[in-house]
Amino acid sequence: MNMHRAADTPSAFRERWNGWLNFPVADSLIPFSYQFPPLDRLVDAVRRDEEARILSGRRGDHMDETDISRQFRSLPIQEALDSPFQMSHFDLSRFQGPGGILEGLEEQVMVP
Repeated sequence: MNMHRAADTPSAFRERWNGWLNFPVADSLIPFSYQFPPLDRLVDAVRRDEEARILSGRRGDHMDETDISRQFRSLPIQEALDSPFQMSHFDLSRFQGPGGILEGLEEQVMVP
């Protein structure tokens, strides 16, 4: 299965959901009108949080799990986005409150 192709059926979505990689979702499967923030603003906000996990993300026989947090946070945002990285955060509520980069996500996307 091509992971870069958007999941465009409920079965394709369910099949990919159990994996560890993020994947694109076709517009036809998105029943909400939440306006996601621009990628550069989202990555910048998450990378500044001390709980963000930022790894090299380089691929070879396996993904390089070298912690690059310090270096990644010091880069200008466009340079950071142009570099290979894998970033995760396990507490999105930190970004969802009033004025947060993901304000409204819980009510408009997660709950429905």
